[in-house]
Amino acid sequence: MKRNKLILLLLFGALLFALSPFYRSLSKLPDVFFFPYLLFPNDSLPELRIDSSRGNVDKILSSPSEQSYYFGLLNRYRAQKLGLLTPGARFMKIFVDGSDRGIFLVSDSWTSTIKRGERVPDNAEIARITDHPEKFAALMKAVAGADDEAFKTAIGLLINLDKFYKWSALAILSGYAGEDFETTEMIFNTATGKLEMVFADMSLRRFQDDYSEKSILAKRIFSITEFREKRNQILREYIQEQAGNDLRFYDSLYKETRGAFLSDFGKEQNNFIFLKQVKDARRTIADNFSAAELISRPAGQHSAEQKDAASLSSGAREFVAQNSMFAWRGENTVALSGVQVIANDIIIPPYLRVIIDPGTVIYLKKGISIVSYSPIIADTGYGAPIRFLRVSPYEAWGSFAVVHTADSKSVLNNVEFDGGSGDLINGIVFTGMVAFHNADVEITNAIFKNAGDDDALNIKYGKASVTNSFFGDNFSDAVDIDWSPPETVVAHNKFYNNGYGVGGDGIDLSWSDVSITNNEINGCTDKGISVGESSKPIIKNNLISNCDIGVAVKDSSEAEIVGNIIRDSRVGIAAYQKKSVFGGGVANIDGNILDGVRIEYEKDKLSILNIINIK
Repeated sequence: MKRNKLILLLLFGALLFALSPFYRSLSKLPDVFFFPYLLFPNDSLPELRIDSSRGNVDKILSSPSEQSYYFGLLNRYRAQKLGLLTPGARFMKIFVDGSDRGIFLVSDSWTSTIKRGERVPDNAEIARITDHPEKFAALMKAVAGADDEAFKTAIGLLINLDKFYKWSALAILSGYAGEDFETTEMIFNTATGKLEMVFADMSLRRFQDDYSEKSILAKRIFSITEFREKRNQILREYIQEQAGNDLRFYDSLYKETRGAFLSDFGKEQNNFIFLKQVKDARRTIADNFSAAELISRPAGQHSAEQKDAASLSSGAREFVAQNSMFAWRGENTVALSGVQVIANDIIIPPYLRVIIDPGTVIYLKKGISIVSYSPIIADTGYGAPIRFLRVSPYEAWGSFAVVHTADSKSVLNNVEFDGGSGDLINGIVFTGMVAFHNADVEITNAIFKNAGDDDALNIKYGKASVTNSFFGDNFSDAVDIDWSPPETVVAHNKFYNNGYGVGGDGIDLSWSDVSITNNEINGCTDKGISVGESSKPIIKNNLISNCDIGVAVKDSSEAEIVGNIIRDSRVGIAAYQKKSVFGGGVANIDGNILDGVRIEYEKDKLSILNIINIK
């Protein structure tokens, strides 16, 4: 009997599907007439319960049907693979004051996403051109008024081109030509001074045969063959490597949640339309891969245009003409030597090679900075040291900073920095007396002292080697490293009396998997080594003494802490959650010596201490 009922249900369902050409009529039927939903399990989804009397939750709720149900999550999956900042999102059952409101796509807000600090500083800003035209004035001026050569130089300093290429590839796969680019959200990264494209909700559209860039910015950027080819290469590689993964992700998402959607009688569209939209969207996604592959094909073998020696030489000569303390040394090289007093900010343009000669002494007036978009070689060998000093002992200078030098490495060997602070230049927030943002550097035998801002040395988005150097008497943190790769090394340095102002760390990490070995850290008002925001360092054979906390591991970080000596501190090793958007910390502890420490180990309920061996 039960078998006969099941057969009848299936036959009835087949009859309804046979009438699919009349889905406009079927779309008016309530879901109770769609009997086949009984054959699917009601997949459980996480719940979000909202009490309207307590105000808004820090989440954004949207109807899944607005983005063809599964395409919104697929596009987030794509954006994350491409490295674009993307708020987290998931399907959830929503209850408001106890009343079931059905299934929604629940996304994190931009505020909470930025607060987590993933890939961007937590003081970065989300903006649209139409909302804040003053923030985009330099960008739009470059787009409208510069010739091609000037535009190629300027645009890379104003916008993160790699993320723009990836955003454009994502838009193409969505069938989206960016008609409303001026209302698209971008992030202003205060660490780089650049605008960055981030994930943007895009509706799924079928790719048009006459596709062309429609936004003013995209038209201008991709009118440069070199830039267009870089975007197309990203698009080609994505299609070749990820098309299958995208479709599998879509199918898996549908399989895992279809029961919940089919059983959700409160959704805007009934099950007939739901199933049709899911099927149509998948077909469009697959078709767009094929169409996008055609426009991604190389128009020919293009190589990046190289500036010739004459133009580079002219750039160096022009810079020297405007900054007489520098000398021109042929081709693209400028040099600084002797004793110099600098009373105005110096901005060194890209495409140069900057040398600071042994024995050079540079006095900087109050608040004055040197910011270079070219790598700097300050390597004395065994010669006299290079020194950066205050003109007045009571007036801190600004920052010595190198930014956006790509794969060209700066070198600081036998250089002393004394009495700087921080600055805000070209939209970049420099919190370090010495700062390297998106710039690789090798530092050895250097001295950093009397810094008056957040950090004596700040490294962001770059690979660094910091060895055999001294950090002392700095207001807050001695070394602050953010978003640096595993090749970064901090070794054989000495840290004395740091954080005399508002509390400071010897070494402070965020989003970095680095090696910290054989350092001597003595006297920090906060932590000897602070590990935060999903960092995964190796901390080995360091001597840490007279700090509030020897090593702190917090906020979803995991640290290998091996063979260290921690003395005369309040807490030896601690693991905890500091910021609510993260989890706790994990400390893997092996063979450390804790001597004269009031509290050897400390953790909260979210954190883990794996103590393997105690000496």
